[in-house]
Order: sequence, then C-alpha cells, then structure tokens
Amino acid sequence: MSKRPKAAWKAASLRDIMQWAFAGVLIVGALIQPEARGADIVLHATQASDSSGWQVFQPGEAHAFHLIGDLRANPTLRWNLLIPEPGRYRVRLLARSESTGVIPIIKTGKGETLSGDEEVPRYWEKLELGELAFPKGPVVLELRFKPGHAPAGRAHLQAVELVECGQGKQEEDRAREARADTRWMRQAGFGVMVHWTRESAAAQGAAKTYPQAVADLDTEALATRLSLTGAGFVVFTTAHAYQDFPAPLTSLEAVMPGRTTRRDLIAELAASLKRRGMSLILYHNPGTTRDPEWLKACGAGLGDERRRFELWRAIIAEAGTCYGDRLAGWWFDDGATRLYPNHAPWESLHAAARAGNPRRVIGFNSWEFPSVTPWQDFDCGEGLREARGREGRLPPTGDGIYRSSSRRNLQATACVTIEDDWIHREAGKMPSPPTWTEASLRDFLGNSRQTGLVPILNLKITQEGLFNAESLERVRRAGSHPSR
Repeated sequence: MSKRPKAAWKAASLRDIMQWAFAGVLIVGALIQPEARGADIVLHATQASDSSGWQVFQPGEAHAFHLIGDLRANPTLRWNLLIPEPGRYRVRLLARSESTGVIPIIKTGKGETLSGDEEVPRYWEKLELGELAFPKGPVVLELRFKPGHAPAGRAHLQAVELVECGQGKQEEDRAREARADTRWMRQAGFGVMVHWTRESAAAQGAAKTYPQAVADLDTEALATRLSLTGAGFVVFTTAHAYQDFPAPLTSLEAVMPGRTTRRDLIAELAASLKRRGMSLILYHNPGTTRDPEWLKACGAGLGDERRRFELWRAIIAEAGTCYGDRLAGWWFDDGATRLYPNHAPWESLHAAARAGNPRRVIGFNSWEFPSVTPWQDFDCGEGLREARGREGRLPPTGDGIYRSSSRRNLQATACVTIEDDWIHREAGKMPSPPTWTEASLRDFLGNSRQTGLVPILNLKITQEGLFNAESLERVRRAGSHPSR
C-alpha cells in the first residue's frame, strides 16, 4: 500500500474538486418511480401490484427482503410494468421452496405462458426460466406456482428479473473482465471484522461522543491486538446504523454536517495495520430507518433513489480516491435488501468503489439470497458456517471460487460472529465470551483452507478498542493450529 500524497496542497486541491463535483451532482432532478428499462428489469416481490396470499418477511424497515406464500392457498403475484422498447427478455426467478417438485409459471396479460421444467430448489437460487417477447408499453406479469409433492409447504420469493436478450450477456462480460484478483485474500488465511461505531459501548467510564471516540482511539494498540489473532486483513466499519465516517469527507459533510471527523482515523488505521502486515477493507451500509436524518438527506426517505445513488457514489469515490491502494476493499452491506430492490446502477457503483485503486476487491452483501449483481469480486457470505460455501458448492481444490450458481466466478467468503452479536452494546462491561469452541473454530478454519473459502470473523469491540481476551485467544489458537 502507498503513502498519502506528499504535498498537502494536492490533498486540498483534490477535496476542492470533489466538493465542486459533488455540488454539481446534486443538481440533477429527482427520480420518479423507476420504470422498466431495457437491460435489467427487477420486479421485486415486495413491490408487486397484487400480493394477496403472501406474507412479508421483516416488514416496516428501509429494506426489502422477500415474500412467503403457502402453496396450498395458490398464492399469486402480479406486477404492472412499463416496457420501454419491444424485445425478447430472459426471465429469471430468485426463489426457494420448502418442498420438492414445485414449478413456477409466468403469465403475461397478452396470454403468453412460460413454465420451466426446472423445479424451485430448497435453497435460494436464481433460476433461468426461458424467454418471453414483450411489446412496448404497459404489461401485466403474473407469477404462480404449481405445487409439487405433498405436503406442498411454502414458497419464498425475492424477485423476478427480465434481462433483455443480448444486453444482459454484454454486461456480464464487462463485469467479468473487471474482476479483481482475490488470491491475496486466500493467502491472508482469514480476516477479522470489527463494528466500531457510535453505538459501541464503553467498558470503562462514561461514553464519549463519536467524534471524541475517534479522536482518542489508539490505532497502534488496536492493530497490535488484531494482529495477535493471526488474521491477514481487517474489515473496519464506517457507516452502519448511522451514516458516519471517521475522517474528513467533503461529500458527506456537505449534506450531513457533523457526521465526519477532523482526525483521519482510516488513514492512521491503515498505516498501523500495514506495519503489522495486514490489509484494510472498509464496511459500509447505505442507511437504515434508525437514521431518519440521513434518509432525508440522501433522498431515500423521500423516494428519490437517484439522489441516493449519486450521493453514495460521491462518498465512496472520494474515500477511495483519498486512500488509494491503502484501501484494499469494500464490504457493502444490504446489497440485496436496500440496493437491489431500488434498482441500483451497479456498474457505476462499482466504478465509484474502484476509484483510486483498480485492484480493490468489492462485495455487495446478499445475505443468504442469490448474488444480485455480477459487479463484485467476492461473495460476502454473511452467516455462512459451512467451509464448502453456499449449498456446499466449493470443491476441495483450494482456489475458493464458486463454479456454479448465481455466485459463479466469485471468491467465497464466510462472515460470522465469534460472540453473540456484531456490536458491543453493554455499557460498563467487556464484550461477551465466544460462542465457538476452539475445536469447532479450528475445524472451520482448517476446512476453509482446503476449499479456499476465506473466513471473516467478527469480534465485538468496546468504544476504547478493547476485546474479550478469551475471544482473541481462541481465534489465535484456532488460526495457529487449524484442523487438517
């Protein structure tokens, strides 16, 4: 990783340029409800015009998960959409079923029917159902399921995708050519993640404000503690429930004064980690309802998704340009639940995330859902405890690359908690002890090395930068002596 620009005026000049560019970006007009557009039309289940017979999974947030329907009640979904240009479209289904033999059936208002022979699997997957021709103008699309073997069980549906024939293949080719080399992640062995945010509780004394906590955090001591685990890289949280950034960042400060800090904690942490042979990846969340000020500022709370993505690009590009190759990657949360349902412009988000370092690795978290975009380098693997990847798809060849499914050609990672939660919230206490036994963690790390899957182990951290000593030691011992 390189050092910061040598001349202070260069940094100041860059920030001035970014500020003017950002101001120009915000002049763009607001976006009305997204209409269907040529190469990639996402019909999210939670946005269907008619969803009678279906239940929403985790309703009432700023995100959209999926719908659950009892197949015995013959649940049906309908979308009203607008096709911009006539053409043929590949139809994909993002779904899973609790029983076998379930067949999806797609109908259009023009009487066309598409029923594939491939049944909906019991795990989440993206299924290719075939092709349909659509005229220009309004279209009604209907989805239902032919129940399989008794008992019928339930279907879980995330979305239907319409991909214009030819265009979709071109985009996938561009995304594949843009992939970064992830071998360094496998060579690192495993990483550790820390959710150090304004919500992190202090173990000793009174809680500090976030800017004061940023000013006081000892990055040398923190990097030393993390290096004792044997991890090769660190995933450090910037924005989580609240949109903060622990460094000067013009694009965020312009719309949310006080959400950035005078101290550049990221630059100092990257330097501290580098001195110990560790790389830095930043975690970022696009925003939650716990931060209504941010949702209003970025336009998400007002239905202005164009403004939201313009601001997202400005923040990520400014940070990436500032840190260059000191920033090895981005771990973007809620890719499937906040970005995907709102028709994210993936290619331009990817370009912003690569600003300053064309080799930077990028992952958009899909949780347990199928991969929602080809514009990434690794699968985030939230909650995955299987060293052979999702659905056991990784062969014991050691390269860690998925060969099939929607995650094809992506580096497999598994992001899991070592304790009982992601964030330390109990004031006046040290983080809770690990929930993994040393034997189970040793087996997980050892088997991961055989397949090439890269574990990312989340450790709860206090506001002072302290960890549960037992958790650190357990990770160190398991990483030093993994099962073969």
